[in-house]
Amino acid sequence: MLYQKQLQYFKEALKRGRLSHAFCLVGPEGVGKLHLAQEWIEILNQLNPEERAQNFSNGHPDIFIIKPIIEKKKGKIRKKDISLEQIQKGLDKISFFPYQAEYQVILIQEAERLTMAAANSLLKLIEESTDKIKIFILSNNEEKILPTIRSRCQIIRLAPENDGKIKKYLQSKYPVKTREEIEAVVALADGRAEKAERYLNDAVLKENVEKMRTEFANAMRGGKLSGFRLAEELGNNRTNCLLMLDEAISYLRELLLKLINQKEPTKIIRKVYLILNRLVLLRYQIATTNVNQRLQLENFFAQI
Repeated sequence: MLYQKQLQYFKEALKRGRLSHAFCLVGPEGVGKLHLAQEWIEILNQLNPEERAQNFSNGHPDIFIIKPIIEKKKGKIRKKDISLEQIQKGLDKISFFPYQAEYQVILIQEAERLTMAAANSLLKLIEESTDKIKIFILSNNEEKILPTIRSRCQIIRLAPENDGKIKKYLQSKYPVKTREEIEAVVALADGRAEKAERYLNDAVLKENVEKMRTEFANAMRGGKLSGFRLAEELGNNRTNCLLMLDEAISYLRELLLKLINQKEPTKIIRKVYLILNRLVLLRYQIATTNVNQRLQLENFFAQI
């Protein structure tokens, strides 16, 4: 099992009647926040884990899921921010007492994408909720959550798990998968259990991730021309650009750790470290502003 310490804490707090009314689970994308929140909610309301898919797809009358809407427009796919209307729809479903379970639950995924109006509405809900309502807020970026919301939640910070634990978890859950299949996805996931599980269940996604890492590595080795070709390919597709940058960041983190463990020359380690820092900044700029992403990518490869 993953995150045993956090699971045990939740059980003890529930047993003693000392649960917070709102939790904020934060950590890197794919690290396991959703998995842990689902386990907590199943413990809270004594739900059958075998019915998880139904319970967490708005199929349970006392569990309300709020997350960014995926929009397809003109052949492009993008995530929309969580709107005030989405929060209000969730509030409209909340009653004074649960219908079937012990508690009513609101689960908000990617809460860093809340609009300001939606965030203020959520804050009001947290402040006015009853003892029979529990709120679970998941975020990839703690700093993007309103300080007034964070101050009213119990913050649970999740770090990447040990690869060995993830392998054991996947082997237990998917006994029909081979050791080679599991080791391959764990190597790609960079300590993030949910990502490893997604790769294991989606061969196309896994293949695309491997392709992106290879293309980025080739661009790094092949000089400016290779980098410019990759920038041209990704310049007009923000979703694929961000996905490639995520995988490139994971690739460089793994490379940096390998260099450190092998005690490579400090000059090499420093160069990779600086490239990684620039890449993280680039990813942030493209994700949060309206910069020309092709131009930003070309500038990045020109400076390597």
